[in-house]
Amino acid sequence: MELETKRQLIHMSGAVFPFYVLSAGLGLSVNTFLFLLVAGLIISYGYKKGVRFPVISRIVDSTEREEAIEEFPGRGALGFFFGSLAVLLFFGAHIEVACAAIIILALGDSFSTLTGKRFGRHKIFYNPDKSVEGSIGGFLPAFIGAMVFVSPEIALLGAFTGMAVESLPLRIDDNITIPIVSGFFMYLL
Repeated sequence: MELETKRQLIHMSGAVFPFYVLSAGLGLSVNTFLFLLVAGLIISYGYKKGVRFPVISRIVDSTEREEAIEEFPGRGALGFFFGSLAVLLFFGAHIEVACAAIIILALGDSFSTLTGKRFGRHKIFYNPDKSVEGSIGGFLPAFIGAMVFVSPEIALLGAFTGMAVESLPLRIDDNITIPIVSGFFMYLL
């Protein structure tokens, strides 16, 4: 549980990015996420080949699951950067929707994992790896966070669809699907 808590605290720290997006603007934000994605891929490849990066390698050592280190170190962070970049590109004209989608990912996904691991007793019938408690635990912070950027009605729809996608047994990384799907529905509303 300690490893998962560390991992999810790092994931939650992604909640700063929507505020960065609002202050930096769309163009600089897209470039920043593109840079983070490319740098992350280089670091992941180097780490897997045994290259030690100051600070970053220590963070990966203490927070990454062992099977992920062997397979694709930093995959979650790269998925976060890719999903965030995607919503900026898709919904950048509605920057508040993109920001809400990113914060739904940062808060909803991490709180659903922590709540589900700690309190999850009622498994979701279509995905026994997820729990009702986890989905509810992710929905509330996602909803509250999204309301900083969009109206309560739009935040409600975004948080609901984001956590619905998080609960699905998909093969695609939910760091990509959560912001895109929640952003799409918020954009429609």
